[in-house]
Amino acid sequence: MRMVILLLGSIFCLAFMGCSKIYGPVEEVKAFINEKDDVILQISKKIEANPSEAGVDEAQKILESKKDSLKAKRQGIRDKSQSINSDWMTMLAQSDVNDNKYFEAIRVKLAADCKAACSPAQAKLSKIEDDFKAAVR
Repeated sequence: MRMVILLLGSIFCLAFMGCSKIYGPVEEVKAFINEKDDVILQISKKIEANPSEAGVDEAQKILESKKDSLKAKRQGIRDKSQSINSDWMTMLAQSDVNDNKYFEAIRVKLAADCKAACSPAQAKLSKIEDDFKAAVR
């Protein structure tokens, strides 16, 4: 009887220790999403402050300065053990949807506020969005 209880207790302990792998890289995903949101917010603020081609150029500089960090965080998530719980994957997918919404809002705001020659600014904004997506995927 003692042996069975000891064996069951040992199995429970081993299973409990292995549970950390069930949840996956949740903290890393949260940090990655927070940084992505911060970069998009900074881009948005630059363009809102200066809704022109020059403002979009400033936003591009922000992205360039953060691109390596975003790539490193994304790689860190890939390098972590993949778990059976997909909550972190759902978080990433929802974040991607939100990124698209944020860039669409920036595009609409730029088009509304742009005084003259919006086409070059909008083209550059599309390039920023493409560069951002390449960095975070």
